Amino acid sequence: MPGLEKAPEGQYLTDRLTDEAEAFVEANKARPFFLYMPHYAVHTPMVAKREYVSHYAKWDGTPHGRQENPIYAAMLESLDDSVGRIVAKLDALGLSERTLFIFTSDNGGFATGLNATLPATINSPLRDGKSFLYEGGIRVPLIVRWPGKIKPGVNQTPVWSGDLPVTIKALCGVRDMVAADGVNLAGLLENGTAIPSRTLYWHYPHENNQGDRFGGAIRDGDWKLVEDFESGRRELFDLGKDFRETNNLAEKNPEKVKELAEKLDAWRKSVGAQMPTSNPDYSPNAEDKNGVITLPARTGDVHGVMLRFEPLPHKNTLGFWVRAEDWASWEFDLKNAGEFKVEGLIGCGNGSGGATVEFRTAGQVLTYKVKETGGFQNFVKTDLGRVSLSKPGRYQLEVRATSKPGVAVMDVREIKLIPAGR
Repeated sequence: MPGLEKAPEGQYLTDRLTDEAEAFVEANKARPFFLYMPHYAVHTPMVAKREYVSHYAKWDGTPHGRQENPIYAAMLESLDDSVGRIVAKLDALGLSERTLFIFTSDNGGFATGLNATLPATINSPLRDGKSFLYEGGIRVPLIVRWPGKIKPGVNQTPVWSGDLPVTIKALCGVRDMVAADGVNLAGLLENGTAIPSRTLYWHYPHENNQGDRFGGAIRDGDWKLVEDFESGRRELFDLGKDFRETNNLAEKNPEKVKELAEKLDAWRKSVGAQMPTSNPDYSPNAEDKNGVITLPARTGDVHGVMLRFEPLPHKNTLGFWVRAEDWASWEFDLKNAGEFKVEGLIGCGNGSGGATVEFRTAGQVLTYKVKETGGFQNFVKTDLGRVSLSKPGRYQLEVRATSKPGVAVMDVREIKLIPAGR
């Protein structure tokens, strides 16, 4: 990285970048300037100053679904220091009333991860995090400061980063005819003038190591539709009443689902969005070298309305199974036929036991009456029975509830098919 070859030993990168930013502002204080400063913090790999880490409580080794990562907290404190230093430099030089200061982010916090024991952060009460199309993945801070021009306060209008170039030019008095996707937010920022209503779109045509599924989303007013490209499942939320995205309204509002899905598809075609294609070499949940087939929650397909994959590390489960009609399925490839023990990691909260669940594959049905485990995330290894798979090939395993006396059926972290001889 140019310039870092002269850095003092052990200098923290966030501090060094801030040193450079302050020097840039000082050198250009007599003329218009543009400072773009995308920090490496707060991103992995997580490294922080030791004296800052010591400010925060030590982690006990178990993810609890709350803010508890001391390294991430220390990184965030350094980032806070940086922002404060730059604002203070502008104030000291008498530039604040002539400077538009914008603070924002590119995505929601990194709250999941397939191998995460302690995630960087958590976005509660928003759902999930980075790389997911729920609010925890796409809702980010946008703070704009310009003393004397922009009054302090909070505005709930949904905007997006594509609006910023248009807005910056407008606030700086630049007038041109260059076409842009964004809209001018100057009136909204200066005096609260509403912008015209519009639809917002998201397109995420790939998967990564955070447990997400490729898909798309659309927001029209308070209505938001999330679409899974692989399964075709669609979820509909009213963000005005349910910003946590807990209540899927798709079944109750089929016309709204149809309307938004058509708009989302038309938008993708209008911008030439690339869609994922099938991989002919894909082998779902293939057996390991010992012949064991593992079906983790993240690879399951959910069917119905409320059942969902919950990717936060303290959950990492198929959960929210509050409707008996919902069900899940997995595909898997079998190379070596034979008899298999079926095991599940199953959790069930007190007061919700007693549901009857069927595990179905190859025409065989294993029936299990759910036992309470002391909590839906208190997973217990459970023997579910045996199945015989007579030939190699592609199979599907389904999990369906036939009764639900409690609040929810159960949570399922994974299912294993283990060769009976092992």
